[in-house]
Amino acid sequence: MDIFVNDQKLDFTLDRIMTLSEIVEHLQNWASGDQLYLIDYIVNKTDSNLVSHQMSSAEIDRIDAWIGDKNDLIQFTTNEIISYIEKLTKYFSIQENSDSLIKKNSIEIIAGLQWIAEGYESINNIFASGREINTDLFRKISSENIVSEREELHYILYQIYRQLMLFKRSNTLSGMSDTEKADLSIKFYNQIEEAQSNLEKIAYNLTIGKEKQAFFSLETVIEWLSDGMAVMEQNGKSDAVHECEALLGAIDLALNNNDLVELADIIDFDFKDFLSTLKKNEARVEVK
Repeated sequence: MDIFVNDQKLDFTLDRIMTLSEIVEHLQNWASGDQLYLIDYIVNKTDSNLVSHQMSSAEIDRIDAWIGDKNDLIQFTTNEIISYIEKLTKYFSIQENSDSLIKKNSIEIIAGLQWIAEGYESINNIFASGREINTDLFRKISSENIVSEREELHYILYQIYRQLMLFKRSNTLSGMSDTEKADLSIKFYNQIEEAQSNLEKIAYNLTIGKEKQAFFSLETVIEWLSDGMAVMEQNGKSDAVHECEALLGAIDLALNNNDLVELADIIDFDFKDFLSTLKKNEARVEVK
């Protein structure tokens, strides 16, 4: 049996036949000695989720393992959960009118939701941000009521998805130099007026029946704001981040209720006012 760690062959000797589970535990302990983490591994070119952890070393020809630091672990886990949420959301969209099929696969769906919740909670703890995941949906869903909770499920998944994107951006920012962070921060604040102008157009389009155009533009602004939230979090402006999250939650709720009048009001007033306050507060900081 050969073990490759980060594409480098490991020099080792087994003193006895071990199970895959035991080998993985040894790799984890070895990595932790250098304050590193076992991020992922494959066995005989097969994903670790598809092999038995009780298989013996005699059955294993090769293990490929990847080890990294905390940032590597966060990035990998975040990407995995984001990818799974995208696949799950796409599945629900394709099977929108196939309630019986979704109910039939509810056990697998629930297992996937629990995995999302556990992974998200782990990332949240690593960031030590103090936010609490809404695990209520994951606790109460069962195979009998998965269909009836579909709208709430979409809403919660989107909330988690967006929070993970914030984690991902924050993690990327943490690896930047102070100069790069400063440049990104300046760029964000300089684009606030343009964003406010775009919000006016979005609100107007919502009122004249151009919803598709409005939604597309809104997603662009929200993506820009997500980058801004990462900048604010890096700058220690947690209150602004929480206020922004509440605002985006109100937008999500209006979208979920298909209340375009409420959505237009939030965008044209609350959202623009929030950005104005951000701009003023930043100006005060620069003056000081």
